[in-house]
Amino acid sequence: MKLTVKPQDVLRSKTMDPGWYVAKITKMVDKPAVKDGSMNTEMQVEIVSVAGGGETPYKGVPIMHWFNEKYPQFTIEFIEAMGGAVSETKNVEFELGVNLVGKPVEVNVINEMYLTRMTNKIANFRAAAKGQGVPAA
Repeated sequence: MKLTVKPQDVLRSKTMDPGWYVAKITKMVDKPAVKDGSMNTEMQVEIVSVAGGGETPYKGVPIMHWFNEKYPQFTIEFIEAMGGAVSETKNVEFELGVNLVGKPVEVNVINEMYLTRMTNKIANFRAAAKGQGVPAA
């Protein structure tokens, strides 16, 4: 077997210190769930800096996160971080798609064990502070 390990694979293997980071959304892809056919949105972000400013040794680390249409309550913090609004009295639609690629968002990174390896997970979201935009690609 010939295996290629890409720089992004090395970055993905880093276990980050838990905390708030500014990230750039780099991917938003819709895919049907394997078990029931409901729609998942697969999102990838890349770490840019520590929230509030400052350098981080985790710059460029990619983190995956998934949203599922069956659980809209788990998207509320993300929708609000992207400038959307939700309502307790009426239905609201929000497009989770490629329209969000390139946008900044603050992510609260936690560590979670997967099989025998510690991984980075996004626990929640908040709007990126003004002036903490991400550099153009």
